[in-house]
Amino acid sequence: MYDVDTILGRLKLSQQLVDKIKKEARQEFPHDEMMFELHVLRTANAIKHGLLTPNKSGNALQDNPLPSEGACQST
Repeated sequence: MYDVDTILGRLKLSQQLVDKIKKEARQEFPHDEMMFELHVLRTANAIKHGLLTPNKSGNALQDNPLPSEGACQST
């Protein structure tokens, strides 16, 4: 359905991190290709929008806190 390798490749992540994302999704959904792809795509989307970022070593993801309500409002 989706080319998850191309989508993850656009994020310029380390190969180690790409493999880890795919491995974790495959472990969670070993027999469901659609759910595997959906999980990988949701992870890629979270990275793209800054909700997840690679850690300093580039081998794991870390959460980025969302701004508190009203923090983006100008006065």
